[in-house]
Amino acid sequence: RKFLADDHNLGQHPSAVDLLEGMLPSKIKSYIDEEFDSSGMEEDHKVSLSDIVGLLDFVKRRPQIFRDTIRVVDPLYGAPDTYSRRLVTLFNSHRLGNREHNTTMHHTALVMKGWRLHRRLFRRAVEQRFFASVLVVASSTVMVLSTTLAVCMVAIRLEQQAAPLKDMQNFSLPVQKEVIEISFS
Repeated sequence: RKFLADDHNLGQHPSAVDLLEGMLPSKIKSYIDEEFDSSGMEEDHKVSLSDIVGLLDFVKRRPQIFRDTIRVVDPLYGAPDTYSRRLVTLFNSHRLGNREHNTTMHHTALVMKGWRLHRRLFRRAVEQRFFASVLVVASSTVMVLSTTLAVCMVAIRLEQQAAPLKDMQNFSLPVQKEVIEISFS
């Protein structure tokens, strides 16, 4: 209900059409901007307000086609067999209209889009690997320096504790009835 207009009254059991009518594209856009970091994306790949408005209009006009043809695929976190079943269902759907999805041009476009995504992921992996290496070197350097500093501090403290014993000189003088010791430090 966080995407609905504040003044929109749905009742107790709203239908899907009522929910779609009450949705505000601006609230959806602000939610997307808050939840997902799009700083590394190209400007034409980011979701715009007009994309959201167009998608909501499409859903309102033809909800069954939307259910059959729109699939969200996350290659980093999803199970491959689940997504492959979804994609096969999508490409074999009879609701796609007159467009032919088995043409060479369409396959070429899909392959090119896949390679662009692969290239982007590969570049990010190289950047992240470099960043991880820098962090490992930095943390290792800090560990070595802190261990060296701790060893030096312990050595200095041990030397300071042993120093009064070395510098102390004791003299004994015979006195008639008692022995007096004088210590110089």
